[in-house]
Amino acid sequence: MFWDKNSIVAFQMFCIIITMFLFSTSRLLNHYDQLAMKDRDYFSIHSQVQAIDAVPSSMSCFPGTALKEYMFQLKNNHNFKWFVSINLVQVFHCHFNSNFFPLFLETMLSRELVSGVGPFLIGLSFVLPHINNVYFLGLCENHGVYAVIRGLFIVKLLLALVMIVVGADSVWLLCIFIASNRIFTEGTCRLLNLVISDLVDEDYVKHQRNNAASALLFGMSSLLAKPGQTIAPLLGTWLLAKVAGEDIFTTMPSTNLAPLEQHLVESTTPHHHRNGCFLILTLTPFVCAVIQLLAWSQFTLHGNRLEAVKKARLRMGNAELPV
Repeated sequence: MFWDKNSIVAFQMFCIIITMFLFSTSRLLNHYDQLAMKDRDYFSIHSQVQAIDAVPSSMSCFPGTALKEYMFQLKNNHNFKWFVSINLVQVFHCHFNSNFFPLFLETMLSRELVSGVGPFLIGLSFVLPHINNVYFLGLCENHGVYAVIRGLFIVKLLLALVMIVVGADSVWLLCIFIASNRIFTEGTCRLLNLVISDLVDEDYVKHQRNNAASALLFGMSSLLAKPGQTIAPLLGTWLLAKVAGEDIFTTMPSTNLAPLEQHLVESTTPHHHRNGCFLILTLTPFVCAVIQLLAWSQFTLHGNRLEAVKKARLRMGNAELPV
């Protein structure tokens, strides 16, 4: 490993340097932005009038009445509410894997795998989701986004269930499960953007908007899913401390025990920690898959309904074209 686990001073200094670099870069860019905004020659009166005219009539008073009306419509959108719950769980699962993927590899497979295989799997887990997306997009064209995402949820559930039944003794099956769990999860995260596009079309047709509220819907979906990024490391650390029986960040080896007691602790703690990690590794995707399948079954924007929305969207778009 690059960082020394027994001393995090180097890592802290690295984080401080990165933070200072980002802060100075942000201040510098902000300074140049302010200078650019002071130069009014970039913006003519004609361009300002065009920008004002380009604002949709339904959003012309967006800071006031239109915003409240849009938020009320979004709150009552059946499919959007279920999608947000699915996306929140998916974001949580993606960041859970990102945070604890190296830890699971080291804890579960460090003794069985040859040196260098772990970093190779980590690198592979970042590359394969992009390659899989090409294949997934082809499946979406043939079977629809709804069916493909449901299939990925089912695969995640079955893989976790098989791993729970088999146990942690099958090294290569465990290796495949850890890698595929991350790869399929990342692929699902990227496919969910296609669902947001369908929600934009549904919102456009349902409320007869002059312009599609794409940015608003994408932004609101991302905003409501953001808590998953924070919950993942916090909940994961808490689960590791509770289930594995030790805090991986603060627990230090006990030096006040008798030699016999010290020997017993040293012989049982690694095994207990490994079992705890395996339990978290398998139950997390299992629970996430169950929740997502239940929520996905309530999502109705697919099949005939989605086809009707697409046709209505196309008709409305054609009607707005100048003759």
